[in-house]
Amino acid sequence: MQLSYFEGGIRPAFDKDNVLLVTSSRDSFIPYVGVLLHSIIENSTSRFNYDFVVLHDGVKVENQRRICAQAKGKGNFSVRFFDVGQELDKYELISYAAYVPKLTCARLMIPELFPYSGKAVWIDADTIVEEDIAELYNIDIGANMIGAAVDVGMAAMYNTPGSWSVDIIDNVLKLKPYTYFNAGIIILNCNKFRSAFTTRHVLETAARKDFKFLDQDALNYLCKNQVHYVDLAWNFNPNRDDYKTAPARIANAYEAARAHPKIIHFVGDKKPGHYPEMPMADRFWGYANKTEFARDFFLLASQAPISELHDIYIDKMWKERERLRVEFEKKIDGLAAGYNINGPKKGSGLKAIGKQFQTKRSGALKKRFKSALKTCLRPVADIFRKIVFKSMRDVIAELKESATSNTPIIEGGDSARACIKLLNEINWAQWEQLRRIDIILNYVAEVETSRIPYLPGEKIRILFLFQAAPFWPNIESLYESCMTDPEFDVKLALLEADVLDGAHMKTARAFAEKSGLKYEEFSIGLIESFRPHVTVLQSPYDEIHRPGYARASTLRKLGTRIAYIPYGIELSDTEQARNDHFLSQTPLNAWRIYTFSKLMKRDYYSYSKNPAAVRSYGPPKFDSLFKKEKYPLPQKIASKAYGRKIILWHAHFPKTINENGQEKRLTPQLSEYSRFVDYISTNDKNYFIFMPHPKFFESETEEGRLLLDKILKTENISIDTSDDYRHSLYNSDCIISDRSAILIEAGGLGVPVLYLTGSNYHEPATEAIEPLLRSYYHGDCCADMINFINMFNNGEDPRKFEREAAFSLCIPDCDGLCGHRIAEDIKSGVKEEHVSYICRQIESLSEQSSEIIAKLDEFAALMR
Repeated sequence: MQLSYFEGGIRPAFDKDNVLLVTSSRDSFIPYVGVLLHSIIENSTSRFNYDFVVLHDGVKVENQRRICAQAKGKGNFSVRFFDVGQELDKYELISYAAYVPKLTCARLMIPELFPYSGKAVWIDADTIVEEDIAELYNIDIGANMIGAAVDVGMAAMYNTPGSWSVDIIDNVLKLKPYTYFNAGIIILNCNKFRSAFTTRHVLETAARKDFKFLDQDALNYLCKNQVHYVDLAWNFNPNRDDYKTAPARIANAYEAARAHPKIIHFVGDKKPGHYPEMPMADRFWGYANKTEFARDFFLLASQAPISELHDIYIDKMWKERERLRVEFEKKIDGLAAGYNINGPKKGSGLKAIGKQFQTKRSGALKKRFKSALKTCLRPVADIFRKIVFKSMRDVIAELKESATSNTPIIEGGDSARACIKLLNEINWAQWEQLRRIDIILNYVAEVETSRIPYLPGEKIRILFLFQAAPFWPNIESLYESCMTDPEFDVKLALLEADVLDGAHMKTARAFAEKSGLKYEEFSIGLIESFRPHVTVLQSPYDEIHRPGYARASTLRKLGTRIAYIPYGIELSDTEQARNDHFLSQTPLNAWRIYTFSKLMKRDYYSYSKNPAAVRSYGPPKFDSLFKKEKYPLPQKIASKAYGRKIILWHAHFPKTINENGQEKRLTPQLSEYSRFVDYISTNDKNYFIFMPHPKFFESETEEGRLLLDKILKTENISIDTSDDYRHSLYNSDCIISDRSAILIEAGGLGVPVLYLTGSNYHEPATEAIEPLLRSYYHGDCCADMINFINMFNNGEDPRKFEREAAFSLCIPDCDGLCGHRIAEDIKSGVKEEHVSYICRQIESLSEQSSEIIAKLDEFAALMR
């Protein structure tokens, strides 16, 4: 049967390695689709192409745009929307569960909607994906019609006396016990479906009056004995309290899946966006908070009928609140006494335990201290959750919506309007503060005993792990700020080790000695004796730049807080660059990541699994731009230049990437550079400084050796292989560079910049830096380099103002004080982790909550 609603059917988005993923959504459910898609993207790989299709019944164009925007710049992702509402309306599809819309039956249309696809994965929108979903797609289901996970709930109900599920399984669907599967996540054998059924037949089957769950029952009925059962981890429902009622093999599989779920499916009428306290909702919010849909969830209203509103407030909230208020006040009083907030209490409370913990640090005391923290802080956090999330948000939203439509909430419109007026008078910013304190309480209860603690009044111990001399400018101003601040105790530790990629590491000792830097040899013993509160790392690459004993994860386990300042790889927006920058071990284990701008910070929230660590105070390596006099041109080069204009030519090492099976070159061919050297030898107007990346000649190819030999023989070129690039960079009159972090810094020098790329590929740049790169001159060959020099020699620079404006936009905090701001943030961050800080917060919180409670008392009286 040919479907008329999509003539010819929907073709795959990709010709190769197409992973077809299909879901459905009504307009109000779009935020959940956004979180699902983000979770898929975050856990995807570059090996596959992901064809994400949303079947809908009237999703607004703006909401479609918001979803599609999530895949922007991701070459292996396609997002498409198709409206199937008109076709579904032809069938009387009514579910036993009111929260299940007929739109879920869209999955039954997949085989004929996608006639060119032999396989598809359907995934409900109320899910999050924790592994690469291509692994599920690639499961071999053989000649079976469907791949699915057993429905734990139906298995449990089948074993419950008097349950309706027995009749459905035995008499309606005629299934073997415990074989009923959940259709929320399934692998469809489209070829076999098309040969066996038409879409009309499948939809008419779903419309049977004796079916409870529409399409799910239909699929179980039609596919019986042709099901490949997948691991429950691929369809884990965290809301099953009755799972132990199911047969032991299913109950055991459920427990195993709970330990390591691959897809979390929030089955039922309660969803994590509405109920943040439900099981595993924290994982959902971990993805939601990285999307623009987080705000949508905060604004979502409860669907409870107006008639139930009075009961929600009086019976559930207000009676509970009275009990919670008493408990809250007791906890505050106890915590205050333990910390001597309201007076001394010798020998007891958390303060006394904490003092013993600091002096003895035995395992038993550490365990006791942690237990005491949780005992005092956790119940307070629970109170906040109950009041702020569960009791208030949804009901308030409905109250306000009802007031707007002039619909009486309870008998007596005046009373309803009075309620709304009072709600609007409450300082909701204070409620938001309560939520933040809740987060802080939980954070400190976990962190305080796993990190080297800070004691009020002591110096903050900070260790700089020094490995790479070329990266020194990135931390220099922070190091100097800490050295001159009496609140810091600073050590510089030199790490020399045989590592996989040591190109940057060879000259660290010589550089430190030449620069007069006092250092100690790095060792675990140094960490144990110095006990640094913070350790600053230079590189994100644990595996190739540091031995096991010096890696971020090891240092973190020793209790030190990892601080990392990206040295330059925030330039590229390829998948490999994102993996290196956001998902390598240093940023994953970091306590603080100091990125260069708020725009770049947004990328962390999109890709990083540790976005809470990110701060933006500007790039500290740019602080030296305000001290250029410290970096004169080397006398040897100055004497050779004889007053000629100096052109800095910086070359990254030759770089290629594999994209969709094709090799793409990111830098110009070496043959183009060789021709450019020939030109330089004939140019007596300028003097050139060739500054290669440390790995430029590492491959030792014949072409590379010939290029180096030619450069050495050219009189008006000096090769700068020094560790401090700033002497050459700051004294150049124009700059030529291919992909390099120097490209960013060059924008602040006020000189023309030529950005060189590969001839067949332009490397995508991060949104935070793309305007700056766009403001440069561009080229990919020797002719472009020569034209750029001719323009410069003619005194022309038509992009000067564009470049200056772009630099101000992309690097807004370039003022010479970036290192100082980072030092201040480290100080305040370490100090605020001490539990005494929480006491001050709770004192303030107690006053705020009294204010709010008074308003709520008045509100409760009106409701009565």
